[in-house]
Amino acid sequence: MTAPGWAPDPIPPGDRAGVHAEVRRQLGIPDDALVFGIVGSLGWVRRAGYCYGLELVRAMEKVDRPDVYALIVGDGTGKARLDALAGKVSGARCVLTGRVPREEVPRHLAAMDVASLPQILDGVGLFRYSTKLAEYLAAGLPVVTGRLPMAFDLDNGWLWRLPGEAPWASRSIEALAALMGQVAPAELASKRFAVPPAPPEFDRGRQVARVAAFLRELMADREG
Repeated sequence: MTAPGWAPDPIPPGDRAGVHAEVRRQLGIPDDALVFGIVGSLGWVRRAGYCYGLELVRAMEKVDRPDVYALIVGDGTGKARLDALAGKVSGARCVLTGRVPREEVPRHLAAMDVASLPQILDGVGLFRYSTKLAEYLAAGLPVVTGRLPMAFDLDNGWLWRLPGEAPWASRSIEALAALMGQVAPAELASKRFAVPPAPPEFDRGRQVARVAAFLRELMADREG
């Protein structure tokens, strides 16, 4: 629960603007659009009626701003359902890429403005980090998530916290739609400026050292 993960091969900050424009051209997203996005496996959870990205599509159904887009990167059993729902959003403003090669993920993150980090407030979700978070921060993206302990522990001004006990809850989707419809360029710029360039929690060397120390001591206890 305390292994935050790290981001392999992020796009250097100086290259992000060029990659941002290039990927948006490839995906048919206007360069001046406001893009909320997510990267992940789109496996459909039947019990919840949910997969990653559903919160973005449902929120987009309620957003009238023509400059707001949703970018969903990934594949899985839920993609067909998202495709069907996205087809109802005017102006083809929900873009689903399907599966992309692992090395292309940082490029698609560079095309986003805000990253979605959906996580249920249950006995697991309340006390774990998502491995997405390391990649989002490495891409310089502000994050919208729920009212998780992590979102209070790490927030230095780069997070939006939404109400609702789960990302598929109507209260959470309504709040996400309101944010999409109202967020101003100045607020977005302020959030992006607050994203930490190299947070220690997501440093690979530190994580390896901590886990190695844990394993050494655990093995020593068992041998003793």
